[in-house]
Amino acid sequence: MQQTNRQHLKRRQARQPVGLALAIVFSCPLPGVLAASEAPQPEVNEVEIGAGYVSDDSYRFGRYTGLEEEGAYFIGDIKAQKYREDGYNWRLRGTNLGLDSKYLHLEGGKQGRQEIHIEYQKLPNFINDTGATPFGGVGSSNLTLPAGFDINTNLNQNLAGLDRDNERERYGVGTSIIPGKSRNWNFRAGYQHETKKGVSAMGGAMGGSGFPGFTGTTTAAILPEPIDYVTDKVDLSLGYAKDKTQLEFAYHMSLFDNQDRSLNWQDPFEPTRVGSQALAPRNQFHQLTATAGYALAGNSRVTGVLSLGRMTQDWNFQPYATVSPGVDTSLPRDSLDGEVWLKTARIDLTSRPLPKLRLNAAYRYHERDNESSSATYDYFIADSTTAATAPATNRPLSYRRQQVNLDANYRASQMVSLAGNLGYKAMRREYDDTNANDNDEYTAGARLKFYPNSELDTEVYAEHSRRDVSDYTNTPGISQDVENPALRYYYLADRDRDQIGMQLSYMPYEKITLGFNVDYSRDKYDDSDIGLTESKTTSYTWDLSYVPRSNITTRAYYTFEKIKSDQAGSESGLLTPDWFAQLDDRFITLGVGGEIRDIRGKVDLGMDYVFSKSTGESELNTSDTVSSAASLGQYPDLETILNSLKIHARYNYSETLALKLSYWYQHYDADNWALDGIGPGSVPDVLLLGENVQDYSVNVVTASVAYRF
Repeated sequence: MQQTNRQHLKRRQARQPVGLALAIVFSCPLPGVLAASEAPQPEVNEVEIGAGYVSDDSYRFGRYTGLEEEGAYFIGDIKAQKYREDGYNWRLRGTNLGLDSKYLHLEGGKQGRQEIHIEYQKLPNFINDTGATPFGGVGSSNLTLPAGFDINTNLNQNLAGLDRDNERERYGVGTSIIPGKSRNWNFRAGYQHETKKGVSAMGGAMGGSGFPGFTGTTTAAILPEPIDYVTDKVDLSLGYAKDKTQLEFAYHMSLFDNQDRSLNWQDPFEPTRVGSQALAPRNQFHQLTATAGYALAGNSRVTGVLSLGRMTQDWNFQPYATVSPGVDTSLPRDSLDGEVWLKTARIDLTSRPLPKLRLNAAYRYHERDNESSSATYDYFIADSTTAATAPATNRPLSYRRQQVNLDANYRASQMVSLAGNLGYKAMRREYDDTNANDNDEYTAGARLKFYPNSELDTEVYAEHSRRDVSDYTNTPGISQDVENPALRYYYLADRDRDQIGMQLSYMPYEKITLGFNVDYSRDKYDDSDIGLTESKTTSYTWDLSYVPRSNITTRAYYTFEKIKSDQAGSESGLLTPDWFAQLDDRFITLGVGGEIRDIRGKVDLGMDYVFSKSTGESELNTSDTVSSAASLGQYPDLETILNSLKIHARYNYSETLALKLSYWYQHYDADNWALDGIGPGSVPDVLLLGENVQDYSVNVVTASVAYRF
């Protein structure tokens, strides 16, 4: 476990794309790449048909849209509906019909009485297509190596390209019924069938003879994992509403099945051996929920929710090892016989006892009661030929979580509003009744809103919270070689958190609106000797909107976020730290855009540009006060840059016919030392996929015709 803190530095690269993903949200959609949840427009029926062209292949660019491949694609969207005077109606919505991200939804019925719907959806996920592997049988549960394979002499000659992607395909049907004349009752039912197929990646390890632990003669490989899942869901509910009372009783069922029980592979370092490990097991989840609401006197209302859920999993275990260990390898149990009960309760009370005063109180209770079996197993690590000297006992995790929140808001005058909040959270963890870890967190905050005039709105807030954790107990049976007793995981550590912020909105005159937000938070872990010791986050945003005329809108925004973290570690395994890390992550997002509508009664134009940059810097020292970075190897900086430009135009030829054109340019560039220049055989005793950073420059042009009827 001494390596855990340093490995955390390596995993930081996974955070870099987050800021870029947020930036993309601000870009307007292209024709043929609409969100499946877009609400239909009841007053308009429209069919859109056209074509688009993608200039280059890029899994990253088209990860969820289906625009991952160079070439032309079909644009097909439809939204149509029909309403009759007798209350019967139907609605049809279809988007992205020419792409792998297509969505089709049809519903109909009688308004206020009954409705039925059917839908179909495909959800692609193009992960990475730059990897390579020597394994054959990719996509199946058995991975084999070519005859005569030797990782030391002919690895490169036996590599084949690997595309990691998967696709979900969903079919759904549902209905809602309001019976009787009173219309107080309603019944809803829904069924969804989903398949998910493709290839992912997972790690596999093999241990040699006399294997002593996690190191030594261990070899490992990143394996193409088969994805072949089937999930069926059922939702039923019965509701009642009359006057001050609302009730609902619901049932949810989810059945998950994996068509592959295990993954078997030839050891690339010793092909005569075969490794095996279990894949995601078949499981079930059932839940009953009761919801109630009642309007009380004095402008008050109470709502409550009770739910009871049960998860089960009973797939048979894999054997201890695929190699012959020469000892008794009988398992103490055939399966986990996993069973977990989930109990949830919630009650909310809202009240307005005075015209200027609002009060809210809330209580949450969640219990996870893990009744899965517990047994003692011989510890064969990574299909090794020798069991570890000490057996291991699985320890089912159970916990209880409670939360209380009290909020008050008082409007002192037309210019001033005051708000305050108090909160308490309690977590009680239990590991098969052998040890426990308890958390208690207390929160207090205040907020002031000030409206000096009709042009200016201001708001400031401050909040403090403290988390107290019981004395940490290391995992029984785990030696200091594996888990340092001084290490505290940040979510299990005492912590003081302070947050302050300000929001400002200013409208100097009706055509211009200016906004400014700033937030700062600081987490201190004073009782953590090894682990995360401090974290600071600062962010601010400027935004501007300008409407020079009724048919012209423009906007611009700039966001900056900085996250600084301090970390302490022990390479030697001692209880005092011998290395320190300072981490500095920064995110910048800039965007401008605008629309001009109804030019000469015919033309609409629009444009959006987004620039986003994220950087990650780290410095390792042997002291937390005196810089001695030269004595330790440093990790290179991380950087990602995204430029995205979208331009779209619509020519309304007539009231029913319109021509649409669009252009989309996006450029992505990243420096990631964890991937750059790392091939399948770059790390001793480990076979990697050799995946690269997926830099790209892609142009997309579209032309389509929209017909309204």
